[in-house]
Amino acid sequence: MIQIADAVLGTKVDIPTLTGEVEMKIPPGTQPGTVMRIPNEGLPGFRSGRRGDIYVRVQVEIPRKVSQEEKELYNKLKALGGEKVN
Repeated sequence: MIQIADAVLGTKVDIPTLTGEVEMKIPPGTQPGTVMRIPNEGLPGFRSGRRGDIYVRVQVEIPRKVSQEEKELYNKLKALGGEKVN
């Protein structure tokens, strides 16, 4: 799970695999529910022995409570985006 700012600005996250952790780049503007692929890090095939892929679904954490300062910053961002501020 990543933070809103990480989804907007992009980040790198460590994903656990069978052989250790792999760093995955989350590009700027990634939407919640986006599925990303890590090639050749999954389970090996029974007959071929070739490793499959791992698929990662991006989940964005939406804060349940925000401080007054965070609320003001979100309202400023909302205004910059051209949306009506309450």
